[in-house]
Amino acid sequence: MNNLTTLFHGEIIAQGPLALSASAGHDMIHTVLISLLLAEILYAQCHRVTSTLQFRALESYDSPVIIESAATNWTAIQKWTLPYLRDVLQEVSFPQGNIDSILSNPNSYIFSKIDPVSGFLVTSDDEDKNDLDFEPHQRRFLPLLDVDVGSFPFFEHDHSKVHHFLLIGGVGSGLCFHNHEEHAFNALLRGTKTWYFYPPNVNTLGLDPHGYPYWWRDDTAEGRYEFANTIVPRLTERPFECHQEAGDIMFVPSLWHHMVINQNKNTVAVNAIKSRTTYFT
Repeated sequence: MNNLTTLFHGEIIAQGPLALSASAGHDMIHTVLISLLLAEILYAQCHRVTSTLQFRALESYDSPVIIESAATNWTAIQKWTLPYLRDVLQEVSFPQGNIDSILSNPNSYIFSKIDPVSGFLVTSDDEDKNDLDFEPHQRRFLPLLDVDVGSFPFFEHDHSKVHHFLLIGGVGSGLCFHNHEEHAFNALLRGTKTWYFYPPNVNTLGLDPHGYPYWWRDDTAEGRYEFANTIVPRLTERPFECHQEAGDIMFVPSLWHHMVINQNKNTVAVNAIKSRTTYFT
């Protein structure tokens, strides 16, 4: 079932701020025209809700959703300034360099896991190495995570199976299209982000009339901006485009493909994603 069909509930078709009634007639042509109009809207903007309660009230979780201002009251919004993060992470050796060099390079991005047992920041890219085996100089405790960062929906009472990640990047940094096996949340503490989404069943080879979508795995700043400014307008099926502001929490459904572009010189976020592994703390 594609995303469009999930929006048909009885006689109402709805997405984001728009709600159209299909009860005016049962003319097939009329229905098709409405569907085509909605398809344009679906791939132009993200669904938004204004509270965690509204998010929980959704009938399904099979499309991206921005929960506006859900993290605004978190301590980290005010506390995690660039000077503070410089101090906290001054002894961390990231593969890309220190925080300032990473923020000045759009092709660098901190995407580091916060170990669910020790609370240390894991900076190695070696996924086969057990997190608890890292040498002390390869990680540093991120203080007061539980105090500074609030709860994510679904995960409030199940910390033993949640991974948290610290994300820091400058203008133009981000990630190429990828997906996750489980639902994920991204709480933006500083800066702004632009997201592009495709549903799990998208035919990637049929998206670009110019041929093979080389841009799908292009993880350079130049490639991301080319996608946003040049490629998107020509695509046969445009992605959802979502603009996230500081304090917003982005819900990323499982298996949905997404690209992220950071739009500010100092973008800081925390991710939460369910893990299949249980950690005993």
